[in-house]
Amino acid sequence: MLFSLLHNAAVPMDFDFEALYAQYSNVDLLKITRQTDKYQPAAIAAANTILQQREVTQQEIDEVDAFFREPIVKEHYKKHIRFGLEDRIAEFVNPYSNTMTRVNPKLWWRIMLLYLAWIIIETSYDSYLLAIEMWGMMGPLELLKLIDPLYSVLVFYLILKRASWGWILLFVSTGILVMSAMYWLLKYRLIFYENSSLLLGAVMFLIVRITLLFFMWKEDIANYFKVTQTIKRNVIKFFGFLILLFFLIWLFTVKPMI
Repeated sequence: MLFSLLHNAAVPMDFDFEALYAQYSNVDLLKITRQTDKYQPAAIAAANTILQQREVTQQEIDEVDAFFREPIVKEHYKKHIRFGLEDRIAEFVNPYSNTMTRVNPKLWWRIMLLYLAWIIIETSYDSYLLAIEMWGMMGPLELLKLIDPLYSVLVFYLILKRASWGWILLFVSTGILVMSAMYWLLKYRLIFYENSSLLLGAVMFLIVRITLLFFMWKEDIANYFKVTQTIKRNVIKFFGFLILLFFLIWLFTVKPMI
C-alpha cells in the first residue's frame, strides 16, 4: 500500500491509529500486523487491539497468508527456473567451456570409447571395401590398412581398462592424424579451397581430434589413466620429432600457390 510507505515519515507518534483503523477490514489489519518493518509500533498495536475486538475468520487469515506467500512463491519459482536452466546449460557445456578448471574424467573416458567405437566401424568398413577391390594385388601399404581395425580394437580395450598405454596410443595416433590432415590440407589446398564441402569436412575432422587431444592432455584425465609427467614429457619429445619430420616433408614436397 502507498499509505504504508509514507506512514513512518508522515504520521506523528501520538496519532490516534485506532480511530484511523476502525473502518479497516480484518484482512487489511492483519496485513498491517505482518509488516513490522513498514509500520510504527503504535500502528501495529492499534491494529492488534481492533482485531482482538472482532471475530477473525480462518478464511481471512488464509487470504492474508496467500497475499504474503505469493511474492515468495513467484521469486522461488523464478530462481528455480533460472538455476535449473543454468544447471542444464552447465551440464551440457561443462567439458567444453570449463577449460581452466577440473573436468570430468569419466565423461571423457566414455567419449574416448565412443570415438574409438566409431573408428573401429569406419576402419572395418574401409578395410572390407579394400579387400574386395584389391584382393590378390595388395602391397605393404594396403596390408597395413587392413590392420587398422585390429589396432583400433586394441586401443579400445586398453582405454576400456584405463591403461596408460591406451592413453599413449590414442594420443599419439590422434596427433599423427592431425598432423597428416594439416599436411594434406597444405599440399592440396587449392583443391580444398575450390570445394567448400571438402574443406568443411577437413576442418571438422581437425576440430574433433584437436579437441580430443586438448582434453586428453589435461591433468585430471591423464591421471585417470595413470599417465605421469614423465610419460607426457616423452610424448612431447616424440611429437617434436614428428613435427620436425612433417615440416621437412612439407618443405620439400609442397609447392607454393600460384
